[in-house]
Amino acid sequence: MRASKTLSLGRTLLSLTALLLCFTLQAIGAEENLIGVANGGKLVESVGNLPAWPDEDWNGAIDGDLETWAGTVTVFNAPPEGDPHPWAIFAFKDEKTTFINKARFFMLTEAVIAENLQSRCGKDFVIEVSTTGTDEGNFKTALKDTVKKLEKEWEEFEFPAVRAKYVKLTWESNYGDGTYTTMGEFEVYGGTASVKPLGKLTATWAQIKSE
Repeated sequence: MRASKTLSLGRTLLSLTALLLCFTLQAIGAEENLIGVANGGKLVESVGNLPAWPDEDWNGAIDGDLETWAGTVTVFNAPPEGDPHPWAIFAFKDEKTTFINKARFFMLTEAVIAENLQSRCGKDFVIEVSTTGTDEGNFKTALKDTVKKLEKEWEEFEFPAVRAKYVKLTWESNYGDGTYTTMGEFEVYGGTASVKPLGKLTATWAQIKSE
């Protein structure tokens, strides 16, 4: 009798655990790069967007190209527009507002490596967010950090979740080049939890104890 009750209790707890796991997975959802062109992200505005060559502007940061010069951002350290540092503003699909809590950089494209231009790679950066507009006063800092991996791999940065409609990336320094700053890819992750009810949990604690 005792063994039967124990087995029944174990089955009930297992069912509850499975339902909770499914609920959690639905809430989290699959990760995707929210500013990537492939996912509907876009470049909204930028300064220093006068690249050394015509196809190396800020759009290269979100195109998914890790190989070519066309997928490499090359901008002036001191933009001709008068700003002290190059920056760009990105938006999500349909310019929706959502939560973000992680960013990733891939700094060294094959093109940069082939010409040994690692000194151009961005170093100190600031990520800011806005839920209203793209004017300077609309943004607040979400993360200020330093890229350390000058390798052919991603470097990930996590920060407390913040709501964002626009994401602004500013490069404050690079690894020594006096004229240009380069980067490969910039990705942003997060997303609003999309939770769907999975049905009612019919087992109560009283029922579990009485099993």
